[in-house]
Amino acid sequence: MVCSVDRCEREARTKSLCLKHYKRLLRHGSPAGGGPARNCGNIKICVADGCAREAAANGMCAKHNNRNKSNGSPYIVRVNQEFHGGKHWPEYAVWNSIKQRVDNPSNRAYKNYGGRGITLASEWYSFSKFIADMGRRPGPEYTIERTDNDKGYSKENCKWATREEQSLNTRGNHLVTIGNDTKPVRVWANDSGVNYRTILSRLNLGWAPERLLGPSRINEVIIEIAGVSKTLMEWSAYSQINYVTLNSRYRRGRPPEHLLDPPHTRWKRANGASDLRH
Repeated sequence: MVCSVDRCEREARTKSLCLKHYKRLLRHGSPAGGGPARNCGNIKICVADGCAREAAANGMCAKHNNRNKSNGSPYIVRVNQEFHGGKHWPEYAVWNSIKQRVDNPSNRAYKNYGGRGITLASEWYSFSKFIADMGRRPGPEYTIERTDNDKGYSKENCKWATREEQSLNTRGNHLVTIGNDTKPVRVWANDSGVNYRTILSRLNLGWAPERLLGPSRINEVIIEIAGVSKTLMEWSAYSQINYVTLNSRYRRGRPPEHLLDPPHTRWKRANGASDLRH
């Protein structure tokens, strides 16, 4: 059913009138409006191909006229239209974060990026070009990675990578050789279950490589006494000697064969000094 106004071909919505003429009826008391009656047969259609909207200016509907003003053509879509609200995409946040690290001295990460000469490719200051080169990220765990950490952000030097993959490509990542294997610290941490920061701390303290992956707590240390191997906690339960006492003796350097001595037992160090402490 079409609008009852003569020569109007719009779909009737209310009281046999299209929405436009119904609003005129409410506002002016007549679907013809308050001014001279309008001949609906003179309605012009947008000149843009495939558009059936009414022309508003320059022979085009408001949508295509705005495109023409902004982009020089009614067929060129602006970035925020092309990406359907790209500012709400997670990739937009990644892109904006890159710009802040590179260009904003107030950003707390600037000293590690823009402050040491890391730049953003000129064409990537356009989000549309950035997303055209990089595409959507494969998943929420992915972020941008530079293949060469001494070069800037560009199509040739960037890829989507997980944080675990990126951790193997940081300036602070150490290569450590244990036995015949050489791996980054994070890989050793993942393989052994020892905390990454624990291994770094041991490296900074000068520990030998073969000790880096040892137990993190003293009660995990295996101690052999008379051919029997147990942890310090297990020796405490076995001997009924307080764990704190055994721990103190072990830390003071008492040899394994004297760890289970009764309390207050005198023993001599290698330098001849006696020790009654436990």
